[in-house]
Amino acid sequence: MSTVNKKILHKQLLLELESWNRCLDYMQSEIVMLKNRMVHILKDLTEKKMLALLEHYQNNFIEIDKSIVLFRHDIATQTMILRKNHETEMEILLEKMGRQKKLRKEIRMAENLFIKLSESFNRSFTDKLVS
Repeated sequence: MSTVNKKILHKQLLLELESWNRCLDYMQSEIVMLKNRMVHILKDLTEKKMLALLEHYQNNFIEIDKSIVLFRHDIATQTMILRKNHETEMEILLEKMGRQKKLRKEIRMAENLFIKLSESFNRSFTDKLVS
C-alpha cells in the first residue's frame, strides 16, 4: 500500500471514530428523552401493571448507558492509538483496522438494539394507553 493510501486510510479510520461518537451522542440524548417520558408516565400512572413495564425499560436504558460509557472508552483508546502512531508499518495498520472492525460490529449491534428498544418503548405505551 502506498504512503498516500495509508494516510487516506488512517484519516478514514479517525473520521469513522468521530462518526461513532456522534452516534453515541444521539443515543445518549434519546435515552434522556425516553427517561423523561417515563417520569411523565409515572406521574400519571393509574395501572400498577404498567409499573413493571416501566421498570423493564428503565433497566434496559441503564444497560445502554453503561454500554455507551464503554464504547466511548474504546473509541478514545482507538483514537489515541491512531493519533500516536500515524506513521506506521502495514502490519500495525492492519492490527488497528482489526480493532476498528470489531468495534464497528459492536457499535452496529448496539445501534440496532437501541432502535428496537426505542420503538418497543413507544409502541408499548401507545398500545397500553389506547387499549
